[in-house]
Amino acid sequence: MKVVIAEPNRAESLRLVSMVRAAGEVLVVRVASNGVDVIRPVLDEEPDVLVLGARFDPKWGLGLLHAVRPLLPALRVIAMGDRPSNEFRRAFLLGDIDLLLAGPNRAQVISEVLRQWQREERCQPWASFIAASGRKSRTA
Repeated sequence: MKVVIAEPNRAESLRLVSMVRAAGEVLVVRVASNGVDVIRPVLDEEPDVLVLGARFDPKWGLGLLHAVRPLLPALRVIAMGDRPSNEFRRAFLLGDIDLLLAGPNRAQVISEVLRQWQREERCQPWASFIAASGRKSRTA
C-alpha cells in the first residue's frame, strides 16, 4: 500500500510517517509540505492513501481533493487534527474524506485502519477475477 503524507510541520510529518509505517506493509512514497508539492506526487505515484496532517491548510487540502479525486477515484483520504476544521468536517460528511481523526488515539487508529484497508486490497483481485469469469453477483 502506497501513502502520500501532506503536513507542513517537519516534526509532525515525522510523527505521521512513524504512525503510518506502524501499520506494517506500507510504503510512504512522499512527504509534502504544501498543496503544490502534493499534487504532482499524488498523480505520479498513484498512492492508495493520502494523509492530510493536522496543520495542513483545509483550503489547500480540499482544493487538492477536488483536483485529484476525478483522476484517482479509488484514493482514500485521511485527515488528521487536534481539532479538525469545519471544512474538513464538512468534507468528511460529504464523503470526500474517508477518515477524520482527532484525539489521543490517532496512532493506534490510523495503524488499524491502514491494516484493514490492506486486507481489503488483498481480497480485491478475487473480486475482479469472479466478475471477469461471468458470474453474477447475488447482491445485484
